[in-house]
Amino acid sequence: FSQVPTMADRGGNLADVLDSHGNPVTLIDPLTGGLLNPSAPSQILSTQIDTVGQNVINLYPLPNLTAAQRQQHGGNNYFADQTAPRNENSFDVKINHSIRESDSLSGHYTYDDYTSTNPAPLGSLGGEFCCPNNGENKAQTSGISWTHLFSPSVVNSLQGGYTRYLVHANPFNLGKNLGDQLGIPNANRGDSVSSGLPYFSISGYTPLGDSAFTPEFVAENIYQIGDTISIVHGKHSIKVGIDFLRQQRNFFQTQYPRGE
Repeated sequence: FSQVPTMADRGGNLADVLDSHGNPVTLIDPLTGGLLNPSAPSQILSTQIDTVGQNVINLYPLPNLTAAQRQQHGGNNYFADQTAPRNENSFDVKINHSIRESDSLSGHYTYDDYTSTNPAPLGSLGGEFCCPNNGENKAQTSGISWTHLFSPSVVNSLQGGYTRYLVHANPFNLGKNLGDQLGIPNANRGDSVSSGLPYFSISGYTPLGDSAFTPEFVAENIYQIGDTISIVHGKHSIKVGIDFLRQQRNFFQTQYPRGE
């Protein structure tokens, strides 16, 4: 449920906007301190409406709830039933191979790709500060191990592995320079990071625009290699080894890349 501008609001007639006493608002000219429109105190003249502001207001959908429905839902006048699709594809592969009696190899590979949409009240127009997006999480892991028997009581195991994890959280309007189309210079700067719809927080209405924290990119790599030797001597067993792990995390996120 959302609060969106009515047709009257779009034309500058704010008589349906009430002050703290329940009366229609009186609009004040910020330059003079007097009434903005003495003949109609709640009306903004068309010559006084900024072109960019009008373009922004016109982006909103029109109200679709009746007066009775608005009373049931906190005064909100618009409803949209948003979907949140989730899709996942994954598979695993494992191979075991015996080279000879004293040597064996094994390897595995796992792939998982998960895409999702975290919806917003106004669909592709947004409506929340954080964090409606089209997202993709992709994970891949692989490993190989070699086991060698020096003797029945001495066994060596060498393992290596690699894991890669990716996260992409993109704004709904990725690749669209909607800020430029609204007439806001430099909101979109010709790159994918600043593309989309700038975020607008307008008093009395549901916010408008792509999430303030998208796009977000994460790429994590984990490299691992280890070796273990096991020795059995009589009633005693000894296991010693070494393990090397390198973790690389790349993260990019900025706030309001399209402006606010």
